Amino acid sequence: MNLAGVVVLYNPNISKVLDNIDSYLHKLDVLYVFDNSDNEINYQETLKEKSVKIQYYTFMENKGIAFALNYCSQIAYDSGFKWILTMDQDSSFNVADGIGKYVDLVSVQLNNNIGLFSPYFSGELAEQPQFYTSGAIMNLEAWSLIKKFDENLFIDEVDGDYTYRLNESKYNLIKINEIELVHELGSQYCRKILWKKICSDNHSALRKYYIARNRIYLMKKRPSMRWLYFNDSLKKFILFILIEENKKRKCSMILRGVYDGLTNRMGKYSIK
Repeated sequence: MNLAGVVVLYNPNISKVLDNIDSYLHKLDVLYVFDNSDNEINYQETLKEKSVKIQYYTFMENKGIAFALNYCSQIAYDSGFKWILTMDQDSSFNVADGIGKYVDLVSVQLNNNIGLFSPYFSGELAEQPQFYTSGAIMNLEAWSLIKKFDENLFIDEVDGDYTYRLNESKYNLIKINEIELVHELGSQYCRKILWKKICSDNHSALRKYYIARNRIYLMKKRPSMRWLYFNDSLKKFILFILIEENKKRKCSMILRGVYDGLTNRMGKYSIK
């Protein structure tokens, strides 16, 4: 199976990124590294020393996850690849040759009607499979036909929107439960309230903005999904109010996100 790969960086710990890349690079024909960092550090030489398979791209600014995935997927598509592995910088396959076993299981199921394959995520319920871009082996023909990742979203909800559109276009999404993707959890914050431990995502104020804005955008885009998004957002907002700190700043950014979503101010956040 000819397989390209892409990993998107953002102000990374490069030594950890290199360790993660080690877990899947040997099964790829080429790995596109798209650096969304907004600092002035360029990792081209470091990655070049790592392997001749690695191709490094950066605009020296954060262009968003959707842009990065589209940019590298287009290069792979134009180079004749039909499938691409999409990874986050903090994701890896840490069992012995997990990527090899993953590719073997995918290879025997290849079909043009499949939009993507996805590994298992820790804590995932069998009756509620989760499909994310991290760890996915994605059908590039399907990606081209459904008009790629929505760059209006910039970050957050990018994979949810994409997999929804795959389903809408009658592509199958296949779960490979035998392979688990190791994904570093973010800054989740927990407190014990009475006898129960309760946790919240504890995203930064800027991430809260993108989540709120993009959910409004998607609720407008898909009326049938409005209740699902509203219900989930309400639960997360209650957890945030109960548990997290810096509430004033985060609430301000959530309200700004809702306003920008309603007024179609999409793409990268900018102070107006």
